[in-house]
Amino acid sequence: RLRRFRRCWKDPSDTARLFLRGKNTLSLRAPCVCSAAFPYIELFVLGCEAVVLDEAECPPPPGWKRAKTHSVFGLAPGRQLPLPEADASLWQSLAKNTEPAAGKAADMLFPDRPSKRDDFYSELCSKRSRGLARVWTLEREGNIICTVGAYALANGQAYMACGETVEALRGKGVGGRLIVEMANALAAEGWMPVFLCSPERVHFYTRLGFEKMGEYARYEVQ
Repeated sequence: RLRRFRRCWKDPSDTARLFLRGKNTLSLRAPCVCSAAFPYIELFVLGCEAVVLDEAECPPPPGWKRAKTHSVFGLAPGRQLPLPEADASLWQSLAKNTEPAAGKAADMLFPDRPSKRDDFYSELCSKRSRGLARVWTLEREGNIICTVGAYALANGQAYMACGETVEALRGKGVGGRLIVEMANALAAEGWMPVFLCSPERVHFYTRLGFEKMGEYARYEVQ
């Protein structure tokens, strides 16, 4: 099925970010697809069944239904959050890697989805080689225990996503601490870390100290 989505740019230097199914995003910079004299584009997405958008700036695709509200959390550039509590013995047993192999991160996030794993690996390698993405991991004996990344660095914002901890070690605070450490590092460099989260994750990011910046709406094909 071919679905149509229209995005309006107020400025030709803007970047549009589409939050796709799973854990991927698609970022488009206006000059690549339109000029200032033609402020609208039509994006054709094959098989697209859902889109997350800012209703204040972009109307929903005609005929789609509103399914869920997502919250946007962020950290102002230069601001630093206190590190959250974590299991001390577990944290000390883990080694932080700020340049992990892309293949290992992909395997950890998508162990049973080879096509998603390959797409993630390819996109991460491409973006990281151009300074447009970062990924951190916590490792023990060469195995990834926890990871988080900033997968879109543009226009002063760092879109963080793919926070994941192996199931056996969840609830011990290591994931939250790694997220805060990366966000603090990005903010110290002048970036604004931002997260898009579903309603069930609002408490988690609030507890870590991030500020709610707004809401996006998820629309799905009827």
